[in-house]
Amino acid sequence: MAEKRCLPDDPLAFIRRCVTERRIYWTYHINMRLEQRYINRGAILASVEQYEIIEAYPDDKYLPSYLVYSQYRNEVFHVLFGMDVSDDNVRVITAQPGKSGTKKVDERYHFMSFSNFLIILFRIFRESDYHPNLHKWEPNLKTRRTAR
Repeated sequence: MAEKRCLPDDPLAFIRRCVTERRIYWTYHINMRLEQRYINRGAILASVEQYEIIEAYPDDKYLPSYLVYSQYRNEVFHVLFGMDVSDDNVRVITAQPGKSGTKKVDERYHFMSFSNFLIILFRIFRESDYHPNLHKWEPNLKTRRTAR
């Protein structure tokens, strides 16, 4: 007989609590992809108050999961969290960047070292980001486009 799935009463509160308390497991997949996708692990952790659930997958293969929209320093990204309610933790399965519109250099960057400035400048002006699913999302990056 299949094991009954445990779903949290408030998935967003559960995710936020687990992230805040650092009750997180990072999957092999996310560890391999974060650097390639220019998403900082700290950005996922620091943007916990910005989280919004945009899709739910209660019947995912291993654990029920939720796709979360978030922003950190004008960078938009989606994070897929697996929910392990019985063990009271979440699993970060994958994350993908999104385009957040125009990004401008502001006064904060004036007092940085030159090498840090170049790194930030590269991130601001890069045009070849990995954006695998942008054609599937509305411009707000929170709603999937419907098939036409």
